[in-house]
Amino acid sequence: MTRPIKLVIGQIYYLVQYQDPKRSRPIISSYTYKGTVNGKPGTHFFESIGISDANVFLDDGDLKDVYDIAGLERELQSHDHAS
Repeated sequence: MTRPIKLVIGQIYYLVQYQDPKRSRPIISSYTYKGTVNGKPGTHFFESIGISDANVFLDDGDLKDVYDIAGLERELQSHDHAS
């Protein structure tokens, strides 16, 4: 996804983290974007869609691992051949 990310309230986003240093085993969590905290720019609230995931608050600098569906596909494909 092109940075800086443009978030849309109500849209589903995916947080991608990796279990290993080679970034070959992704952990993908799904969230609905709810907006900024108290309308204050820079801190974003994401509501968990998954059963075992918690809601998260992310600062602008932490959005590098947040993707829409197209960005998620690109992220996973870019690491598909890295292992």
